[in-house]
Amino acid sequence: MMRFLGYLFLLLIVVAAALFGAHFYLDRQASAFVTQAVRPIYGSWNFEALKLRESRRLQTADFERGGREIFRMFGRALGPLRSAATPEGGLEFGWKSDAEIRGVYASYSVPAKFEHGEARLQFDVVKEDGVWRIIGFRVDSPAALDAVSEAIGKQGSGPSFQPGDPEATAAVTASAMQAMACLDSDAVGRCWDGASHEFKQSVSKQAFSAKLSAVRAKRGLLQNRKLRAVEFMRDMPGAPRGQYARAVFETIFSRATLEERLLFYKQDGEWVLSGYRWDELR
Repeated sequence: MMRFLGYLFLLLIVVAAALFGAHFYLDRQASAFVTQAVRPIYGSWNFEALKLRESRRLQTADFERGGREIFRMFGRALGPLRSAATPEGGLEFGWKSDAEIRGVYASYSVPAKFEHGEARLQFDVVKEDGVWRIIGFRVDSPAALDAVSEAIGKQGSGPSFQPGDPEATAAVTASAMQAMACLDSDAVGRCWDGASHEFKQSVSKQAFSAKLSAVRAKRGLLQNRKLRAVEFMRDMPGAPRGQYARAVFETIFSRATLEERLLFYKQDGEWVLSGYRWDELR
C-alpha cells in the first residue's frame, strides 16, 4: 500500500511538472508573438499588419469596417509608436459557457509610448493550427478615448442628423431610457457590456466606469432629466458605416446642468450604445 501511494505521489509530481513545463512553454511562445506583433501593427497603425495575424474568428465584414475606422481614429489621436515595454500577463482559461473566449488563450497588456501620449495595448491571442493568432485587441489611453468620443459623438446642430419615423424613434427612445438608467446606477459596467463592438475596442470596461463615475461625482445628485431630441443619420463620418441615432437630454444635477448625448449604432438589428458625451450648460 505504501509503495502504491509512493508511486502515485511520484506520478502526480511528474504530471504537475509536465503541466508547468507546458504552461511555461506556451506562455513564452505567446509573449514572443505579441512582442513581435506590436511594432508592425502600431508603429504606423497598420491595420493590414493586424489582419495578417488575426484569428479566423475575427474575419468578418463588421470587424473589417470597424477595425479600420478605429485604427484611423487612434492613429490621428496618438501618432506613431515610439517605444513599447515587455508584455505583462499570461495564459488564461475560459471554460465557462459565458466566457468571451473558450478554452486556453493568452492575454497581455503592453505599456507603450506614442508621439502624442501613452497607452496600454491589450492583446488576446489563441493558437490556431499550431500558430498564435490575435483574437482580441484594445487600446486603453485617455488621449485615444477622448478622440474616439469626439469623432463618434460629435453631434452638432447641422443637417446631418434628421428626424426618423415613429417606430424607429420609439425604439431609440426605449434604448436611450435603458442606457440612462444604467448610467445612473451603481453598475455602470453593464452599459459597457451592451455597447457596440467599436465602443468596447476603444475603451476598457474599467476605464469607462471610472471616468463616468468621476463625472457624476463632480456634478452631484440627479434631480431632473428631459429628452430633447431623437434623430438619425446614416454612415457617420469617421465611424463604421451603418445606421446611427442620437438621443439628446437636458439633465439637472445638484451642482450642474448638462446636455447629455447618447449615440446609438444599429448592430444585429438592435440599437446599441456607441458613444456618450456631455456639455455643461450651467
